[in-house]
Amino acid sequence: MSQENKNLLYAITFFFGCLGALQFGEPDGTWQFIWFIVWLLLAFPILLLRLFEAGSVWRQSNHWFGRLIGWFFGLFHLLFALLTFSIGVAIILWILYNLLIEQHPEFMGSLGGFGIAPIMIVLGWFWLRGIFDKPLPELSEWFFIEFDDNTVFVQANPPNQDAWQYQFLWAEICRVCFEDGGLEQSDCLYVWIAGQEESFVLPTEAKGGSEFFVELNRRGLFPDELMKQASCSTDGGLYCYPSLEQK
Repeated sequence: MSQENKNLLYAITFFFGCLGALQFGEPDGTWQFIWFIVWLLLAFPILLLRLFEAGSVWRQSNHWFGRLIGWFFGLFHLLFALLTFSIGVAIILWILYNLLIEQHPEFMGSLGGFGIAPIMIVLGWFWLRGIFDKPLPELSEWFFIEFDDNTVFVQANPPNQDAWQYQFLWAEICRVCFEDGGLEQSDCLYVWIAGQEESFVLPTEAKGGSEFFVELNRRGLFPDELMKQASCSTDGGLYCYPSLEQK
């Protein structure tokens, strides 16, 4: 699951969690009012933002159904952004009309609500621009790990940065660590080779990353027991062989 889809799932959970808290609060009570504010001003905007981000990813899908869903939410994104921007502009025009041409009786009484107009214009413009933003490519699209019987080859072409590559021998590997990235980051392998103080950082989500991890295990560079612990990890733990305490 991509990071955008994970973020959308968290946003949906937060949105319905706040909505559920509203139902269990005391009617017209303080906590119900607080949860309503959180739901309206925090959970709802976050859900929209994450939905727009996920839609941009779905529009790049290789499957027609994913692209269809992406463009459906893209249309919603466009209409919502235009509506937000238009309301902000309309409020500004209403203010200017009353100040410069003709002042309506209700103008002064509603003046306190006009402070939201610049916010709506900025948000609307921000969301309109976001429709044309392309999501960053997945790690597997620009980070590659390949190997043969003797050598490991690493190549990367990160977006908006210079490409780089390096290689090392299997026989040179003296320590391997696995770090669980949790739900927010990629799991990483840290590989030390003889005579080098700094490790190579190889994300398992790279193209060929999982195969490389399995090959480390097959060659005895990351034992079965440690492999099982690392595979079941969800707490951001660090697993090393040999351990960091061993010299």
